Amino acid sequence: MSIKTEIGRQVSSFRRKRGLRIHDLAQRTGKNPARISELENGKSNSTVDFLNEIGAALGLTLMFVPNDRLADVQAIIGIRDRQIAPAYDLPTVFDEVFIDDSETGEEGLDADR
Repeated sequence: MSIKTEIGRQVSSFRRKRGLRIHDLAQRTGKNPARISELENGKSNSTVDFLNEIGAALGLTLMFVPNDRLADVQAIIGIRDRQIAPAYDLPTVFDEVFIDDSETGEEGLDADR
C-alpha cells in the first residue's frame, strides 16, 4: 500500500468516526471537497500544511516518529507489523560541491598566495 493510500485511508477513517461528511470537513478547513476526496482516495500528493490542516480539523496531530521508536508507538496505539521506512545516508550539496582541504594536503596555506 502506498503512503498516499495509507494516509487517505486514515483520514477517511477518522472523519467517519467523528461522524463527518467530506463536505463537513471541507467547511471546517475551507478546502474544496473534491481535494479532500482526492486525498482520501490516495490520488493526490498533499503538502504538509494541507495534511496538518486536515488533521487539526479532525483532532489529529501530524508528527514524525523515529524508526527506532516506531514499534513502541505502534504498540501504544494498537498497530502491528507496519513497515519501517528505510533510512538513507544522502549526500548534501555541501558534500558534493566543496572539497575537504584535509584530503588535498593544502592545509595551512597562506591566504596571500
